This record gives sequence, C-alpha cells and structure tokens, in this order.
Amino acid sequence: MFSEREIGRKRIEEELMKSLIMLEYKKGFTSYEQRQLLRVLQQQFTGGNSAEVGGGLFFQEEGLEFRIVKTQQQQDVERALDQFVTGDFSSLEILLPYAEAQTQRIIDQVGEQHWQTRELQSVCHFLATATSDNEELRKHLRSLYELYILGTVYTFTPVEIGYTEKNFLGSFHVHPSGNPPSLKDQEVSKKLLFPAMVIAARQDFLETGFTLYLVHSQGYEQLYQGLFPSEENIKP
Repeated sequence: MFSEREIGRKRIEEELMKSLIMLEYKKGFTSYEQRQLLRVLQQQFTGGNSAEVGGGLFFQEEGLEFRIVKTQQQQDVERALDQFVTGDFSSLEILLPYAEAQTQRIIDQVGEQHWQTRELQSVCHFLATATSDNEELRKHLRSLYELYILGTVYTFTPVEIGYTEKNFLGSFHVHPSGNPPSLKDQEVSKKLLFPAMVIAARQDFLETGFTLYLVHSQGYEQLYQGLFPSEENIKP
C-alpha cells in the first residue's frame, strides 16, 4: 500500500502522464504512431495471439511508443495449455486457478447469470474433470480456454511493462471484442495510479476502424474513434 504522501505524488504523476497522452492525440497521429498502432493490431489479430496484446506506453520524440510485452503469466499459461494438449494434466495446477480467478472477475462485473459467466464456468468445470485421452477433445478445450479465459484480460506487473524506465506514460492493451474499458481496467488504474490506454478493435479494423480510450483513476474517456489513419491524414 502507498502512504498518503506517495499517493499524492503518484496522483500528480498520473495527471502529468494523462495530460501528455491527451495532448499528443489532440494533435493527431504521427506516422510513427500510425505504424505503432498498426503493429499492435496486426500482432493481436494475425500474430497467432490467444491473449490480449498489451504492454507499456512511452513518450518518444516521434510520438507515443506502444511497446508490446508478453508477460510472464501469459507465457506460463500458454505453456501450460501446450502441455495440457499433450496429455500432461499437471498443467491444470496453473490452468485451473487462473481460469477460476478470471471467472470470479467476470462474476464481479456482470453477475452469475450472465452468458459470459456461464461460458467461463463451463470451461472451469471441464478443466476440473479433465481426464480424457482424446487429444482432439483436449485441443477443443484449449480453444475454449483461449477464447473465454486467456483472451479476456491482460495481466501484468508494473516492472514488466517498464514502469521504472524513463519516459514511461502508462500501460496499454487491446480489446479484440471491440468493447470499451471494463470495470477491472478502471480498478487497475485506480490501484496503480497511472493511465492505461485501451485499443478497442475487431478483426476487420482496417475496414471498420477502432477506438482509443484513456483509463485513469477517475474513470475513462474516449480519445479517438474512426478509421485507421491514412498517410494523408497524419501529421509529419
């Protein structure tokens, strides 16, 4: 926990970070930022990712840098899924607690009767009773896990995404469902006291566009909504 003095200092830092991000986007996109965003979204939708893509946000002379970071927890869960498909059920020691934690997170947000909660509870049930020698069934269960468990949250530690580095401005992650920031996103920013950018987009983002949200301890606001900026619509 932070002391009152530390909280005061971090709130000032958060306001400065938030102001710098908002100022940058009020000026429009630089070609550097356009390339950064394109790289992030391509990584999300064509890079074979099952989890939300995210990382650290940094201020550079050319514009905002989106530094992609695959966290240790993501790597551990993905490795455990691979082990599970091969029939190594010791992987459930990692997979089941992570799935149960994400299920509880969704219950806290939308309640136990919501369809998304029921989907996650089903995945947890199948995992808890997994004894099948059928590899195809295990592959199918991995797909469900990637879709409903791993693909709904970006978990990180501040150090992992560069919090202690120069020019750090906050975190970012993609919502591949196109949804706005969740209650959990807001809770994380309120707890850590630094901003987070949510990039809400879908697979066909080049045709349908995307939305940028800035999440902070006071809530969130929309920075941009529209098509992907073309070369003639960006600043130098």
